[in-house]
Amino acid sequence: MSSGKAYGMTFFGEPPSGKDIPEDEIPGRLLFGRTPAHGPRAAVYVDQINVHSTGLVIHMECRTPGVEADLQQMVRGAFRIGVRAGGPAPVIVEYRAAGRGDARSIGYWATPLPAPGEWHLFARWPDQGIDHCEWHIPAAAFEAAKQEIRPLWGA
Repeated sequence: MSSGKAYGMTFFGEPPSGKDIPEDEIPGRLLFGRTPAHGPRAAVYVDQINVHSTGLVIHMECRTPGVEADLQQMVRGAFRIGVRAGGPAPVIVEYRAAGRGDARSIGYWATPLPAPGEWHLFARWPDQGIDHCEWHIPAAAFEAAKQEIRPLWGA
């Protein structure tokens, strides 16, 4: 599947309500080596992915050295992510953005949970010279993170 088609699976919309991200469980975590994607004016990396029973919280970091413009608007205007997995693509919405200066942390909620197996997270920020970057998530790491999910209260 080409990267263009992968981006076609990404949807953006209103932030989910509090009940969409489970508050009654501790998520599993997929940690990353923080390998960044670089453009001439920016860098992007995946900090971690929290795996919930109903979806993923994807934590991204975006940096634009020397640019202290409204980075939140810059990111919302052109930064895109997508997930390619073996089943239907999840709907992805931004639910949190924080930071200051030239750094921005962005959280995305992706639901439903991708089908079992390996999958890929894609990102692009063409306005900042990042045309395509991709992170591979092995099936074993994803399944291990799903096994870490713990309910906070009795089932």
